[in-house]
Amino acid sequence: MPRPIQLNIQGFYKTPVSKVLMPIIAIPSLILNFTPTLRPFFLYSLEDLTNPYKVWRVLSCKLVFHHTTDLVCGLILIYYFRIFERRAGSRKFCSYIQSMFILCTLLEIFCLVVMQHGFEKLTWKPGFHSVLMSFFVKFYMDVPRTNAASICGIPFSSKSITYFMGLQIVFLEPMNAIFSVCGILMGILYRLNFINLQNWFNIPESVADFVSRTIGAIVRTKPPQRLLQPMGATREIQRQQRMELLEQEMLLTQAQGFLNRQHSIRRRHNARQDQIQTGIHMNRDNGAPQQPPAEDKIVQLIEMGFSRSDVLQALSVVNNDVTMATNLLLQE
Repeated sequence: MPRPIQLNIQGFYKTPVSKVLMPIIAIPSLILNFTPTLRPFFLYSLEDLTNPYKVWRVLSCKLVFHHTTDLVCGLILIYYFRIFERRAGSRKFCSYIQSMFILCTLLEIFCLVVMQHGFEKLTWKPGFHSVLMSFFVKFYMDVPRTNAASICGIPFSSKSITYFMGLQIVFLEPMNAIFSVCGILMGILYRLNFINLQNWFNIPESVADFVSRTIGAIVRTKPPQRLLQPMGATREIQRQQRMELLEQEMLLTQAQGFLNRQHSIRRRHNARQDQIQTGIHMNRDNGAPQQPPAEDKIVQLIEMGFSRSDVLQALSVVNNDVTMATNLLLQE
């Protein structure tokens, strides 16, 4: 029996932002973990925000993980969350990271100001935690559960290991929980488009095109090849294959939903056209001259939000019956 052909989409195909983001986070984090004397440059206090020579620490501290455990789990999560870049595109994915970077930083500074009253000098080292945790909102809402099972009454699925790694980061230090809550809260507000947040920090298309032609040409990954790939013989290989199949399932679900919406719109349009044609034939068969609709009926339907041309056409089909004309217009 021939082995099934599978599309090998492991790696960073169509995810250049994730490919660049991982070394940007990993390199300074490794330097920081092996050189403890540099730690003061990756944290800040309230006084540093007003010091023009130290305010840059607000940026530097967001690009690292302060512990090796955080670094390992964080890089794995960034690699997993690259599925959102494949789904939304690199420009939208980068715009989301930029938005979370700015919004989470502002919220973290607000928390620092509030908590400063209970401490003499409180230092803040948020790291990349809040931005990373904001992705769990997308992960929870958009990624379906597969291969669900129950162990001692506790449900487990293919998403459980990702949640476990997130909890490992959250509870490693008490402050990590504060930064994680900031990220999750901003992720929820962004998804709800609170005060139009989704349009605040979008990257312009001209900038995205320029970066794609310059830096993108260097970091772009070659298209995957179709491989004769048997089922993995180890748990790690099987888990990786399930993640890749999950990405394909998400893309197929998104495409199917788009096709269903288009089919529904087309079907309603055809039904309305059939009703119009039927009404025209009925009027012709009756042989009676069509009376022009009263102006008050036209105004009544226009005030409901319909255009005058559509109102006149609908009234002519249903012999100036306002109720039937309303039903006909609502079907469009």
